[in-house]
Amino acid sequence: MLVLSPLDSSRWLLFVKETWRIVLLWFCGVLLLSSFRIFYLVYFHDHIASNVTFSLLFQSLKTGFAFDSAASGVFFVVPFLVNCLLQPLRLSHWVATISRYTAYVFFSLAIMLCVISITYITEYGTQFSYFVFEALYDDQKAIFNTVVMQYKPWASVVGIFILLAIAFKTTHWIHQRNFNFLNRLFTYNISFRILTTLLVVTLVTFAVRGSVESRPVMRKWSSVTADAFVNNLVINPLRSLVYAYKDFTALQL
Repeated sequence: MLVLSPLDSSRWLLFVKETWRIVLLWFCGVLLLSSFRIFYLVYFHDHIASNVTFSLLFQSLKTGFAFDSAASGVFFVVPFLVNCLLQPLRLSHWVATISRYTAYVFFSLAIMLCVISITYITEYGTQFSYFVFEALYDDQKAIFNTVVMQYKPWASVVGIFILLAIAFKTTHWIHQRNFNFLNRLFTYNISFRILTTLLVVTLVTFAVRGSVESRPVMRKWSSVTADAFVNNLVINPLRSLVYAYKDFTALQL
């Protein structure tokens, strides 16, 4: 009969390892969004004013990290909360499943919006605005034909599938790893467990808010330079689409 060691059956250690997997997925999400921001700055360099210094560009990337942390954190806080609720009930399978599918949804949305945003910036010189929702009232077939004929987005479609394959493979790899180095955190000391959990919850809260200040990251924080184009890129496409929808609904009132 197979006898499980305390490490194999410890709900505490299972919680720690699943939390680490979620943190890695969150970090991959932030890395993805930040990488696209750098790509936008390089690809559309001719849109940037000549008086924007490297220091200001670095500041825009630093502020952009806060928006990326919040965008990724909003998704991955879901599996973290599930981990807190279900892991003590020995439902680790459900925790892993929810974490994996949350990653699939996040990476799918993020990659598609980031790639589509390239065409949108090319056309309008900005990320998503309320115009994208006004297009819902236009002739959808005509818009689709225009996009296909004018922009020939086949390279973008291929790029999306390649990035999705990489993201899904990375998600699978993270969930397959056992992360044995975390075994050293195994302990029966309740105080240590409580303090560690409180620290993790605090860090997760900061990640979701994108800020350690009294207020979460806000749109006005993106005004870090005198260049409107650079400031517009501080906000990632996910958050940009959310703000665009808010602007659109506000105009309907």
